Amino acid sequence: RVFLKASQDAIAGGNISANSETGAGGRIAVAGTAVSVTGGAVLDASGATQGGTILVGGGYQGKDATIANAASTTVDVSASLKADATGAGDGGLIVAWSDGRTSAHGSFSARGGNSGGSGGLVETSGKRSLDVAGTRVDTRAADGSAGTWLLDPADITIISGSATFNPDYAPTGSSSIVTDGDINATLETTNVSIATSAGSGGSGNITVNGNADTYPVYISTSGSGARTLTLNADNNIDIHNGAYIFGSGGAPLTLNLY
Repeated sequence: RVFLKASQDAIAGGNISANSETGAGGRIAVAGTAVSVTGGAVLDASGATQGGTILVGGGYQGKDATIANAASTTVDVSASLKADATGAGDGGLIVAWSDGRTSAHGSFSARGGNSGGSGGLVETSGKRSLDVAGTRVDTRAADGSAGTWLLDPADITIISGSATFNPDYAPTGSSSIVTDGDINATLETTNVSIATSAGSGGSGNITVNGNADTYPVYISTSGSGARTLTLNADNNIDIHNGAYIFGSGGAPLTLNLY
């Protein structure tokens, strides 16, 4: 186990390893008021029989009592977080969380084992606002089910756009966006779940842009393997006229609206 804890700024850089070549991956946790994983950093909790756990700024949905929640969390676009199963086993858990704004732009991998096992869970959530432009998530499994990427801000709008890092995007208040390009790129390897939580400066709404907006959203699957897209709103789901959400013959898509 590797636990980095600061009363103010917690900055993780370089290589931090809690991996295992024979057993399950270990646990890496980074806690502080403002948490950041810097450019080029590699956090690795992979294991032969099971992926481990990496917690940056908090635990799953901010409810893990073993780690204090950060006020802000940033993962640089060139940072890499890994909790893969490298033999036969399930992928692990990776969380980037804050009670304020989370900016998660790096590479997150929680793959299932090459010899069996399912993909794990990657959560990039900001209780108030979230910026995930250009995030790369991979929870594929060679001989099992794909894992899930969870996004959980106060409110979120799905817009048309490419899957690239946008340094000019700076969400204000409880505003959050995710592009259809980022969702489509992730659906190649991973299921996507978007949830909202009212009471943290927002209303708990999910909005999907359509023809009346700048460009309509176009969400589709490609490649092979069934995938699931879940929109779970604390309040309303508003899918504007002209938005497209569909699967392909080789990659059927299940859509859940709650």
